[in-house]
Amino acid sequence: MHVEKLATQRQLTRRCELANQITEGTILDRGELSRTFTMIADAISSRVMGDSGLSREAKEDNLHDLSGWPLALEDVAHRQSRLPRCRGKRHHEGESELAS
Repeated sequence: MHVEKLATQRQLTRRCELANQITEGTILDRGELSRTFTMIADAISSRVMGDSGLSREAKEDNLHDLSGWPLALEDVAHRQSRLPRCRGKRHHEGESELAS
């Protein structure tokens, strides 16, 4: 019985922590963040490709740098998460896309 009460108390504490983080704006919707970054990266890519003053190598370098943002976002999400991670497995489609 004591173990169940302790587990319930932990869940309530976690719920309060999550509510506080949402209220403070420290949790971002990962899907929205990805869509926004994609729009920014697309805009920058089109400007880089349209710039005749840049060499092909410079364009490729810039596009390569831009292409790394999804991995950077994933890395931040992994570092911020307190959830246990399974190696090589990704979130299921129905799971929350929140990064805390």
